[in-house]
Amino acid sequence: MTMAKHTFLWRMSVLLVLVIGLLFALTTLERRIGNGENAFFLNAHPSLIALDQTSFHDPILFERATLLTAASLDYKAKIRQYIQSMTSITAHPKSDTLWISLGQKLIQFTPNTETVFDLRRYSKDAIEIQALTVSPLDDALLFGISKDLKIYRIHAQKNDFQIKLIGTSKDFPQNMDLSQMWANPVQNTIYVSFTNGKDSLIQAYMPSAWNHAQKEIAVPGNALYGGMNLSRDLMFLMNNKYELHVLDWSKTQYIGQYVANTNFQFSEIFKTLPIGIALSKNTLYLASSQTQLFELSWKTINNVIVLNRDIQLKKGHVALEWKMPVPKSNALYLAELTLTPRSLASEKEKKIKQKAFGPLHQGVLKIPYFETAYRQFDMNVMAIDQKSGRLLTPAMAFTIETGGLKSW
Repeated sequence: MTMAKHTFLWRMSVLLVLVIGLLFALTTLERRIGNGENAFFLNAHPSLIALDQTSFHDPILFERATLLTAASLDYKAKIRQYIQSMTSITAHPKSDTLWISLGQKLIQFTPNTETVFDLRRYSKDAIEIQALTVSPLDDALLFGISKDLKIYRIHAQKNDFQIKLIGTSKDFPQNMDLSQMWANPVQNTIYVSFTNGKDSLIQAYMPSAWNHAQKEIAVPGNALYGGMNLSRDLMFLMNNKYELHVLDWSKTQYIGQYVANTNFQFSEIFKTLPIGIALSKNTLYLASSQTQLFELSWKTINNVIVLNRDIQLKKGHVALEWKMPVPKSNALYLAELTLTPRSLASEKEKKIKQKAFGPLHQGVLKIPYFETAYRQFDMNVMAIDQKSGRLLTPAMAFTIETGGLKSW
């Protein structure tokens, strides 16, 4: 058999397996949509998971992001019902502490303790915190915004609690009400959301520069009442219908959605407004306007591929990297790359290329740097069992931009 014929047959076999994998993907996605009375949210639109470099390699942040694989977010317990209404909840991703705002009081909540801070003891002003978030860098530092849109910096330790007025922002909208705020666990960024009951606006701020927003996006048709980041770019946005939209902030587009389960055993909660959602390590909390605080759980689904979206330049090669949520030593990977020209002007000289790779023992693919002359890579990748050949994951299709490469 000639080398050319051997190569052709190998590529055809890889492509055939990938096609089978794509068919398997359809049935797998159907299985990922759960149901049952214990499910609080159902995964109505499963999303591809492409994470930034930090979230991909940090074990805690990676586990946080794999929440997106879950078929459902399930009721675990109603852990509190306060007499006074909650206005906001927040948590640092690497801490087991949840912070709850009751307007003029803040509660530091852990699995074993509950400490109440009355803001009237620490300030002469009548401060009522409407929105609250931990600092992206320090779980003992909080930022809060009052109903009259004043921003406060809160140093929150039991023996050293301080609250300081920072000011306000010129960019806060005057025709919308303050909704919630949350921190980006990877970047030193804080998001603030506003709503008029129909549409919403999200603004991004640096904690040291509140005067002007770094970026803002409009969210038409969604009244937001909560949000949280799952990685640098991916965030949950919760609206008044208890729908969780997965937003890719960098691309300003929705990539997934969870919906309220109408068969949920306590479905009457969906008739009330949500207050917020927060993820502390691997514990998910949700607060409602009924003054109820819920703990939710989820089960990570492992038969998916998670991509490192920040492709890197290493020793003259472009490195593409991926893995399963829980590594398997018996996994082999098959991949196919489609390379698209950077511009129409170059299309005559640089035709679209397709390349098949595998079997690969690791989720890493190195491509010569000159291939970045192409605008983007479209990659199909799947995992198979190296002994039985059975599919471990369906074929997952990712589009990878090649701009802004970084050297290692």
